[in-house]
Amino acid sequence: MNPITPSAGNGKTYSATPGKKPFVAKGHDRQLEDAQYGKFEVEVLSVTGDTPYLGKIVRRDKFTITIDDGTGSETLIYKHAIESIRFNRSTILG
Repeated sequence: MNPITPSAGNGKTYSATPGKKPFVAKGHDRQLEDAQYGKFEVEVLSVTGDTPYLGKIVRRDKFTITIDDGTGSETLIYKHAIESIRFNRSTILG
């Protein structure tokens, strides 16, 4: 049995690591997932009040998100340093 795919028809999923539950996005992480896979433009404001980061979310994990600004430059932002995120669902980036 492949450890990543569901078993034959029982509806259960398996983690790539035996004994570890698969990740299911909930709450705010679900919104980040929607923005990432929907390729929506986001504006991230940091707690320091620096210039906002604009672009699309290309990667995220438990502690960070990575934003591509469209010029080939990516910015890694720690989640604990984020004050707010604005989603522009009308702008879909490629």
